[in-house]
Formats: sequence, structure tokens, C-alpha cells
Amino acid sequence: MTQVLVSVTAVEPQKTKLCKIIEENFPSACLTPIGRKYFNDAIGLNYIKQYGLEEDSAALILGLTSKYVEGVQNIIFTNHSVKFKYQGVEDCVTARNLELIANITNPKSSHSLYARLLRTNILQPLTGRSRHASFLLHKHNFGQLAMKSFQDIDHLISALIKIPRRPSVQQSEHNINHAIMLKHTLKSIKPLVAALGSCQNALLVAVRWFEERIHEVINEDATYQKSALGLRNQRCYAAGVNGLLDVARQTYKETIDDIYELVGQYIESTGIQIKLQFNPASGFHLTTSTDQLNDQSELPLIFINVVRKRKTLTFTTLELVRKKKFHDTETSLEKVDFDHTSFDHTSMIQKNNKINESLTEVYLMSDKTIAELINDVRSAIGILYKTSESIAMLDMLTSFAHMCTIANYTRPEFTDTLAIRSGRHPMHERIYLENFVPNDTYASETANFQFITGPNMSGKSTYLRQIALFGVMAQIACQRNMLRLELSARFDLFLDVHRVDELFPISV
Repeated sequence: MTQVLVSVTAVEPQKTKLCKIIEENFPSACLTPIGRKYFNDAIGLNYIKQYGLEEDSAALILGLTSKYVEGVQNIIFTNHSVKFKYQGVEDCVTARNLELIANITNPKSSHSLYARLLRTNILQPLTGRSRHASFLLHKHNFGQLAMKSFQDIDHLISALIKIPRRPSVQQSEHNINHAIMLKHTLKSIKPLVAALGSCQNALLVAVRWFEERIHEVINEDATYQKSALGLRNQRCYAAGVNGLLDVARQTYKETIDDIYELVGQYIESTGIQIKLQFNPASGFHLTTSTDQLNDQSELPLIFINVVRKRKTLTFTTLELVRKKKFHDTETSLEKVDFDHTSFDHTSMIQKNNKINESLTEVYLMSDKTIAELINDVRSAIGILYKTSESIAMLDMLTSFAHMCTIANYTRPEFTDTLAIRSGRHPMHERIYLENFVPNDTYASETANFQFITGPNMSGKSTYLRQIALFGVMAQIACQRNMLRLELSARFDLFLDVHRVDELFPISV
């Protein structure tokens, strides 16, 4: 849910007109009142200096522009007299009327646009990427395969830059996970760059420092896992830079081996095919299917602590057996209707406790080493931001290139005129596959005003909207299904939709 931060005085004792306008235009947003004292520009500047990246391109551009105005154009401003304002290509009303990111009929539709970078580019379209999109037309399959192994880098960056309020075993566990996930992400970059045929990429050179630093702490054969047991094992075998840590890891390994050996003994002694299972809540436990019991009516006595849960019997703790005073240690299978049986044993409980002790010891000893690694990563976090932006941009352009391969799309040309031949509305052509009539459009300095007439439901609104959509799609390097497209790089959109006396005019 989107939250809009407003001053407490704006909602109490009654909502101001601004709050009401926000609620009317953004019904899904939640107004969150904040103390008036926190609306302080000095605090904001301090936060930018404290938390902002050292190489902030926006700040560099502002400094360069200011120096140029003063030194070259000889213009000097008085203090506190310049208003800095962000001006987007499209205003919020235009974006809504063109349905750029949401279905105007049903804003909660699953067809709304939520991809972060694509959403940003549509609302703030840029030029100069058509050449790269055309290059990817022949490389999109390789790029898609190479990007499949990537994790969410933005989520990883967010986790790395957060400082915990107090140290804990859980935090040490998360730090090891993040370090291994970072190693996996950096390793995935090389195949991607190789697939694009640019092995000397500048970003790849910058990333190599991360890899070298990680390999000083993380074993090279440590890989990112998704299963609960895989995550636990990778955390144990990831860091090994001192003797005491190696001893704790060896203890963990021997205990795991003992558990597998114990399961083998159960299978051999009972003749039941037993499977070793693991989950974070209960640790290691054993399962088998009722088909494996054959004609046996009861479980062997070594399996205790039986609890029925729907169609499953789970063998829990020793405390439950003590409450029953051990007068019913045998659980009859004939009286219970179930599909699967889960069981535990006192030896398994002891092994799980020993494993947890070893894990805690490993995490605490690894914490200092991993913390030093993460601090080094934080000092150069800007490289990860650039990596995330580059991969997201490549993913988006690769998707555009793939779309171009399934239809005869045209690469736009940026000129001083607006010329569209056989243009098709991007959404209507997907809905009306047959009998779709394309439209031509032309506008220049000598013919810059168009007056469109026609009966109701003849397509006037669709025709006007498609011109604006072509401009947005062209500037984000998304080619279109038409014979020819020319438009100016300085393409500003202003769209107003309103009803007057049952008419439906639109001005672009």
C-alpha cells in the first residue's frame, strides 16, 4: 500500500483540502500523519549528506551547471532565491488518461503495470536507447537465459545497507545468507556479459573487486540454496578463516553424518523405508508411507511421542509420554485413518540439540568475519546500485527485443516532424486481431494543428491516444507495429479528457 506522509496538523482536528484532494486522486493511498517538527529542510540536507552515495550524479550535475551559469554566462543569483523543480514529461492526469500504468476502468485489475523500472521509464521516458534495443534483437535469447539465475538485487542491497539495532544469532545467520547471495549474483554477471559479446565491460571490471574480497571469506564452491537444509549447510560451510571455526564446522558435519547413519540403522533393523526430512521449526525428523508398513499393525517401540493431526501421526516430545505415564507407548495403526506417518526418536532429539549448539557456535564465530566483509561492501555500494540498474535496463530492453521478434515492428526515427504510417493502437490491436484499420498521422511546423471530427464511437479518442502512446513507447526504445514512425525527441504530452454536453473532447 502506498503511504503519503503529511503533517499532523493537516489531518487534525479536521482534514485540510490538500488531504481531501490526495484521497480523491489516489484512493488506494494511505495518509500517514507525522509530527510537524520533522518537516525540516536542514534535517533533510543532513540526511542526504549522511546517507547519500558519495558519487551522486545528480549533485555533480547541479554543481557543474551552477558553475557554468556563474563562470561562463556571468549570471549570479542572490542567496535563497532559486526554486528547484522537477518537471516530468507527462503530468499525473495525462498518465492516468492514457492508462500508462493502470487500467482506468478497473485500477485493481491484474493487468496494471507494477514492474519498477518499466513503470519509471514510461512515466519518465528517455531517448538514445534505440540502437541498443536493435542490437538486442539478435541477442535476446542469450540474454534471457543468462538473466534467469539472477536474484532480486534491489532487495539484497536493501538488506546489506540496514544496520541491526542489536547483534543476535539470527542476524549473523542473515549476514551469511546475504554474503552468499551476493557471491551468487556477481557470479551470474559473467555469463551475461559474455552472452552480449562485451567481456571487457567497465562494470564487470568494477565487480571483480567484490568477487576477490568475497573469496577471501567465502569458499568458492559455496552456492546459493533455496531449501531449508541447503540454506543451513551453506551457512556452515561458507566461512572458514580460523581454526576454532573449522572445529565447530567439523562438529556440525560429524553430527549430520551420525544422523544419516542412524537413519540407515532404522531402515536395516525395521525393514521400513524411512526418509530423513528437515524443516526449520522441528529440525530433522523421519517420514514413511503407510504402504511401507505392510501387514504390521503397530510401529516399533523405538518410535515414541505420537500425536494425531488429521491424517498424519507426528511423534513429538518426551514430555507428552511422561504425561501419559508411559502406560501406552504403543500406538495402534489399525485405529487411525491416515496417509502418511511422521515420527521422531530420543536419539534424533539429542542430535538436533547438538546440531543447534554447533550452528550457534559457527554463526557467532563467523559473525566478525562476515561483518567485516559486509562493511567493505557497503563502502562501495554504489557499484551494486549501478549493477542493479544495468541488469534491470537490460531485462527491459531484452523484453522489448523479444516482442519485436513476434511482430513486424518498426524502429522510430527522431526528426523535426511527426509522421506515422499505418499506426495501430498497442492495446486495441491485441484485442481486435481481425478487421483492424490502421491510421496515418502527420504534423510539422507548417501543419501543427489537427481538427478531428467523426460520429460517436468512430475511434477519435483511440486515434488521439495512440499518437501519445507512440511517443512514449518510442522514447523508451520500444518499437511499434507500423510501416514508419518519425517524431521529435522533444515530445511533451498534455492530455485533458472531459465531458461537455455529452461530447467527449480530448486535446493532446
